[in-house]
Amino acid sequence: PPPPEDPPPPPEPEEEEPPPELETTPPPISLEQLDMALEPGYGDAAFGDFSLPQFDAKTADLGMDIFDIGDLDKIPSPRRTLIPPRYPQKLLRMGIEGYVIAEFIVNKSGDVESVEIIKSTDSGFEPSTIESIRKWKFNPGEKDGEVVRCRMRQKFPFTIN
Repeated sequence: PPPPEDPPPPPEPEEEEPPPELETTPPPISLEQLDMALEPGYGDAAFGDFSLPQFDAKTADLGMDIFDIGDLDKIPSPRRTLIPPRYPQKLLRMGIEGYVIAEFIVNKSGDVESVEIIKSTDSGFEPSTIESIRKWKFNPGEKDGEVVRCRMRQKFPFTIN
């Protein structure tokens, strides 16, 4: 029998053309084009995930009407005896002492809002402190004869007698 024919050689790979080189640099963009690129606009609910919520700075609570206690003519006073935080049983059994410094806002009706822990020696003291402060009621502070919101700061010692 005759010998088998040699298989045809594989086709040579086609050389890719290099990308065309720019003969000139693109023209600089104008300020209007840059502004449009950086701030394309809001859209509305019809544009799905790209829309932004409505925001009215006049009605939004931006915290700019909150006074520090030193700026008030009349500081907030408790309406009744303020109940201190409970000593956490776990920390009491372990004999751990410490303190918590909390900051909170007394609003125009005398209620406490936005309690924030500034510092604590043990995070175990924080939940009972926050829970206690949220229950407090005050006669609101005043500035220039007007009832205002104010920021207060309180240190709560946790000591074993």
